[in-house]
Amino acid sequence: MSTPSMCKAGNLDALELVAADGASATISLFGAHVLSWQTADGRERLLLSGKAALDGSRPVRGGIPVIFPQFSDQGAGQRHGFARTTVWQAEECGELEDGRQYVEMVLTPELLPPALAAAWPCRLRYRVTIGGQEMQLMLQVDNLGDKPLHFAAALHSYLRVLEVRDAVVHGLQGVRYTDSVSKQDGVEERSEFQLSDKYDRLYRHLLRPLALETGQGRLHLTQSGFSDAAVWNPGPADCAALPDMADDEWRDFICIEPAQISPVALPPGQSWIGRHSLLVE
Repeated sequence: MSTPSMCKAGNLDALELVAADGASATISLFGAHVLSWQTADGRERLLLSGKAALDGSRPVRGGIPVIFPQFSDQGAGQRHGFARTTVWQAEECGELEDGRQYVEMVLTPELLPPALAAAWPCRLRYRVTIGGQEMQLMLQVDNLGDKPLHFAAALHSYLRVLEVRDAVVHGLQGVRYTDSVSKQDGVEERSEFQLSDKYDRLYRHLLRPLALETGQGRLHLTQSGFSDAAVWNPGPADCAALPDMADDEWRDFICIEPAQISPVALPPGQSWIGRHSLLVE
């Protein structure tokens, strides 16, 4: 039986998980960021940009960033929040009886600058479990303060595909959306669709689990707690303008992320939990 071990990802301290069947993941302490996830068949399932900063100087481009307490620029704070640019602590890790490995990381007020800790009296707990063809993610928010805590959250998953224009998204038919490209709201009419250029939609109140045909299998995406989802790809023009992404990397991924866009109002002493499962068929 092996246990998760410390490693380096660039200049970042990270944990390496290797399940009994060979599935593996690398999670950085900076941002509790899942940098890599390989299923038991040895295939990498996430896109980490070849130009990603792995030195703590800026958010890591790719993998799975933890978005909290603000989604994008929908608030007065830091874009996508502070969780992805703060060093977390690994609190517990190990191997389960079935050979899967896990790590639980925490972000507490003691790990934040005083002003930020005073503004956000909460504890985050993030659990990553891998094994076989599946990764399970759990994000928990505990309100440690004496007032309701208002926050948004997401797991901004960069899902690797062989060619974005051939990948197919399933499960969003009938779901209301806001399109940031066309600046229009609507209801998704398609039972499945492909991306050919920049795509940026927020889907509210999912009706069913989602799936993605990646070119290397069908990826089933199941979530609870998170009521919404974001689907994003920068397209060629915006990708070329990003300093931490190669010009053609837009072809290699789709972001389909479980999200809680409308802020949660969490009472004092209560907890909120969002779960996400990624299973390759």
